[in-house]
Amino acid sequence: VEAAQGENVKTPRWMGGKMPLTAQLAAEERALRRGLRQAWLTGGEQACTALLRLEWKASEEVAERLTAHVARQAKAFPIPADEPVCVERITRRRSQLILFHVVAGRSVNRALAWVAGKRLGVPGSVVANLDDHGFLLSVDARKAPSDEALRTAFRPDGWQQDLRDALAANETLGRKFRAVAETGQLLPRKSLRGAVTPKSATWSAALLYTTLLRHEPEHPLLKEALREVMEDELDGPRAQEEAARLYATPWEVHNLPRPSPFGIPLFAFWNREIVQAADPDRALDELVTSLYEEWDA
Repeated sequence: VEAAQGENVKTPRWMGGKMPLTAQLAAEERALRRGLRQAWLTGGEQACTALLRLEWKASEEVAERLTAHVARQAKAFPIPADEPVCVERITRRRSQLILFHVVAGRSVNRALAWVAGKRLGVPGSVVANLDDHGFLLSVDARKAPSDEALRTAFRPDGWQQDLRDALAANETLGRKFRAVAETGQLLPRKSLRGAVTPKSATWSAALLYTTLLRHEPEHPLLKEALREVMEDELDGPRAQEEAARLYATPWEVHNLPRPSPFGIPLFAFWNREIVQAADPDRALDELVTSLYEEWDA
């Protein structure tokens, strides 16, 4: 690099800790979970430690920590793997949290959560949250869907169209369209008056998007925005394959008083958005610690 003179320099950032799980790493994690689940069911802690040390070449300290985590999880239900599909329900006040353990990466899990939430048709709002290892739906506990309704939400028929309909109901496509329209020179970044202000560009993009959607839905830039979201951001084809697998695979639905140890990270991530305290991070750490301690009791 060279020193920049007279430039408004910004330090580049790489969100390394937040990079989505790739398909290959997801496959490796599923294999590890399958092995640990089977080892626990056949030989308990000793078998899990041996599996980690011999097959996965884990150090003694890492193997002990992982085995202790598996043992804590076993107090709720066996370690969630790809088969059977593990789902847990936690009712808290007026809300029911439905947590799906699906190790498929954030892109796929976002698509699964959006389509499942739309298909459930639960009265009121359905709030979704997700990470690389699963997704969570929050619904009204008084109108919570049945186990069969949950499974039906993943039927592969009409999946792509339902994903498009779910996208049309939020602002994702509109946000993507602005960048696509600028690249396609439909929205100028500069005019005869100089640079277009961000506020003006936002209004123009929103107006142009809604106009094209209503009067010219086959416009190539509109189709490109849809393609980028469906294929690049949500990995729609792989999400459809995962939905078909979830629909066809046996399920385990567990009604729990609190999230399982493997479900606590996603539960904590969901609560991070709603926790209210003088120090939210400390309050959240205390909540997570108390949940782990309850499973140790």
